[in-house]
Amino acid sequence: MANFVASRSLLPQLSREHIESIEGVVEAHPMTMVPVIYEQAGYRKSPIFFLVYDTGGGSSKIKSGRVAQEPREIVIDESLAVLYDLNVGDPFIVADFEFRVSGIAEQASALFTAFSFINYDDMIDFFFDSDLVVDISNLPLLSYLLVELEPRVDKKDIVQKIEAVESEVDAFLPEQLSKNDISLGCALFGSVMGVLIGAGYIIALLVVGMIIFAEVHARLRNLGVIGT
Repeated sequence: MANFVASRSLLPQLSREHIESIEGVVEAHPMTMVPVIYEQAGYRKSPIFFLVYDTGGGSSKIKSGRVAQEPREIVIDESLAVLYDLNVGDPFIVADFEFRVSGIAEQASALFTAFSFINYDDMIDFFFDSDLVVDISNLPLLSYLLVELEPRVDKKDIVQKIEAVESEVDAFLPEQLSKNDISLGCALFGSVMGVLIGAGYIIALLVVGMIIFAEVHARLRNLGVIGT
């Protein structure tokens, strides 16, 4: 797993215990990612990610409202709130399972897909009560571990220790994961954006040329008199 969103990640259930045994690690907070489709009024659909967390890993920037504290509460990205005209306290229904919007997060999206934050208890209820899931055994229950460290601990040293203890696990610092996601975005959309930018320059030159031509053509007689 080298990207936070574009790569599927499944961790062994005992990974948390092994990582928390490393000296310098305070806690490894479990997280998972569940892709779903949000639909409103039967005509508009949006792919979203349920970012599921337990003790840590919720939205760090709440634009309005608060983090989820009660059962079936959810924090949604501001792009969803704008697109679907949602506010704090509104219902948020996915596959006939009703959440209640407790907060609206700021800039919580990646690769054109919005995040929504729920806790593990609500994820289990969603799996059992919604009409979306057939076999819960095939669903990811542990995708990531957000590792909390003691103060002044060497992060790179902890990364090496994690990968030594859990050979099947990849450990990344936040900045490295961000660089990987940026590289992925450039690989996916770089060539397309290059074509669009080039086309934009050509169109701009044509528009400027047409404006100059129209201006000169409208003043052709005046220019002729000045020339004589």
